[in-house]
Amino acid sequence: MTEIASTLKERHNTYGSFGEESKAVVRMLDVLGYLKSTNKQEIPPLVLHATSMILTKLVRAFNGDPTYLDNWHDIAGYATLVEGFLNAEKVDAAPSADR
Repeated sequence: MTEIASTLKERHNTYGSFGEESKAVVRMLDVLGYLKSTNKQEIPPLVLHATSMILTKLVRAFNGDPTYLDNWHDIAGYATLVEGFLNAEKVDAAPSADR
């Protein structure tokens, strides 16, 4: 068995079927796309990407092993990245005493 085949088998055992994961993530992204179209607010690329990764990790948790800690750790990490980005955006947009 090649190294890639071994890795894919391990991931399948941990996360479940990649095909099922893909279908679920795309469906969830469709829902968010619908909400975005009704909200009309521009969503920054970093927020969209982090959201996609969070959805992927949620689907992996429920498609595979919901107690696999790495999924939850990654979700916290992506949420922390968004929080840092949004906080920086607020700081950059705040009026300065020098302005």
